[in-house]
Amino acid sequence: MKYFLIGILLVIALQISYQSTNATTVSPTTKTFLIQFNAETTVADRDAILRELDAQLLDWIEPIHVAKVAIAQETDTVRSSNIHQSVLASPHIKFYEEDAIVSGMYTPNDPDLQDIQRGYGHQIINLPAAWDFTRGDEEILIAILDSGINAGHTELAKNIVDGYDFINADSDPADDQGHGSHVSGIVAAEIDNHIGSTGVCPKCRIMPIKVLNQSNTGTWSAIIDGIIYATDNNARIINISLGGERASKAVEAAVEYAHSKSVLVVAAAGNSRSQIDFYPAAYPHVLAVAATDHQDQQWELSNSGSYVDVSAPGHLIYSTSKSTGNGESGYAFMSGTSMAAPYVSGLAGLLLSQDPTRTPEEVTKLIIDSADDLGPPGWDPAYGHGRINAARALSLGQLSLFEVKSSIYLPIINAE
Repeated sequence: MKYFLIGILLVIALQISYQSTNATTVSPTTKTFLIQFNAETTVADRDAILRELDAQLLDWIEPIHVAKVAIAQETDTVRSSNIHQSVLASPHIKFYEEDAIVSGMYTPNDPDLQDIQRGYGHQIINLPAAWDFTRGDEEILIAILDSGINAGHTELAKNIVDGYDFINADSDPADDQGHGSHVSGIVAAEIDNHIGSTGVCPKCRIMPIKVLNQSNTGTWSAIIDGIIYATDNNARIINISLGGERASKAVEAAVEYAHSKSVLVVAAAGNSRSQIDFYPAAYPHVLAVAATDHQDQQWELSNSGSYVDVSAPGHLIYSTSKSTGNGESGYAFMSGTSMAAPYVSGLAGLLLSQDPTRTPEEVTKLIIDSADDLGPPGWDPAYGHGRINAARALSLGQLSLFEVKSSIYLPIINAE
């Protein structure tokens, strides 16, 4: 049997006395490990090895010849390395690994998440399984360049940091259109509050930047101001669910400014059923997002093109809306690549919450490498590299953390 096991601390060493009992008393300074012996290993040979390793036997699982043992920690890394090598060299041991902690699948109590119509987007990208890794970190700021936000919405209020209104030139980016509030809810609506649904990265923070007016239109100059404001105020991700077919060198320069400051820019691919380049999604250093529907197929109005990187649910997405007029929280269905982009921005937030040292390139690679390939094999202009898969992205991200730590951890491999 071949096992490929992830890692063990160099600082693990073996200090405590071996006891050939099933006692379960373990010191807080110890860790437990699982060691599989060859089937032909005798009890005497097994006990001799454990005595040599100063390991305490906690349990013997006879059918698979696995010993659960307690091993004390110490800081003598030279001795730790020597013991590690001696374990791997033993002809009686097939493998050993840390007895890792596992937990049940996390299930939020937000009712609309379980609704087949209102929650399909979260389910189709396997988001609940991703939340077993992380549900976000309040230190990760995601700027939403849009029509503003309903700051009094129950689902949004706790996750908002100060933003700006570049339409009215003030510090109150109130949403008078609804588009921005909807996008914001997809990114980071509150989780476990017994109402509505939840955002992709519900523990991340939203920075609302109003660049669209009541008619849902704006100017390139406002977009530029918004990108620079977000970058200069510590946003890690900028979501831009807007754009046009006319390019702007000034906007591209603003995108490059954000990229130079290690800010990831995510943008909608457009809703014209066109293959004409759509900006800012088509600029280099922008993660461009097309839209899919509830059948995991291309949404009929989604743009396609050589600039599309990935796709995400965008058809009839249920999320937060602007105020009903008396400050109450509202919800609405909306469709578009505008709804697909915040799915990707939220996933990027989860990946940065998992490891805040990641660069935009590293986050982008994890999102692309983990996507579910739809359409023709490989990249295509409709789906890009595929529809995002949040659980797989976080799983790959977890593996990358172990790879990064390989200079600190000794690899655990088959002892055969």
